[in-house]
Amino acid sequence: MATLAQTRPADQPVQVSRRALLRDLLAQGAALASLAAAVAAGVRLQHHRSAAEDPLTAGQWLDLAAVQALILPSEAEVPGAAEIGATQYVRQALADPRLEPDDLESLQGLLLALERGARQTGGPSFAALAAKNQADIIEKLLSDPEAAEQFGVVVVCTLEALLTDPVYGGNRNGAGWRWLGLEPALPQPPQPWFQGAA
Repeated sequence: MATLAQTRPADQPVQVSRRALLRDLLAQGAALASLAAAVAAGVRLQHHRSAAEDPLTAGQWLDLAAVQALILPSEAEVPGAAEIGATQYVRQALADPRLEPDDLESLQGLLLALERGARQTGGPSFAALAAKNQADIIEKLLSDPEAAEQFGVVVVCTLEALLTDPVYGGNRNGAGWRWLGLEPALPQPPQPWFQGAA
C-alpha cells in the first residue's frame, strides 16, 4: 500500500485529511493494532467492580457518542464511530469487572468538562450542540494538560473500537477491518475473556 508521501508529487505541499492520516497510520501500524488487541483482551484491566453499575448517565452516553463522532466522523463508504459501535465498545469495556479506575475517572472527568462547556455556551448538553461548537469546546479543553489526557483516553477507546474483535462491542460486523482491508485472526473469541472467567 502506498503511503501519503509516495503518492504526491515532490513539488506539492503535503495536504492530509484526518481520515487519510488515520487510515495510513492504522494500515501501517501493526504495533498499534497489537496494542489495541491487548487492551481489548483486558491486559490493563485490574480493578473489580459490579457489572450491574452504569457509571455514566444517559446524557453522558450521548455526549460520549458526540465526541467519538468528532474523532471518527461518518463518511461515504467509510465507517465512523456510529457505524463501528464505538460507544457500545466503551459501554462493554465499562461493564468489565476489572476496569482500570483511572480510565473511568478520565472519562467521567472529560464528560463533566464537556457538560460545563456546553452550559457556558447556553446549550442544553454537549451532544445537542452543532459540531463546530462541539469542536470549539474540545479545542479549549485541550489547552489544559489534564483535559488533554482525558480526551486521549476517548481517542484510544475510539481507535480500539475500530480495530477490536466485534465480540468486545466495537468494530460492528467487522466494518473497521473491512475498511482497512484487514483479515481477522482466527479463531475469534466466542465471548469477551472476562465473561468466561470464574
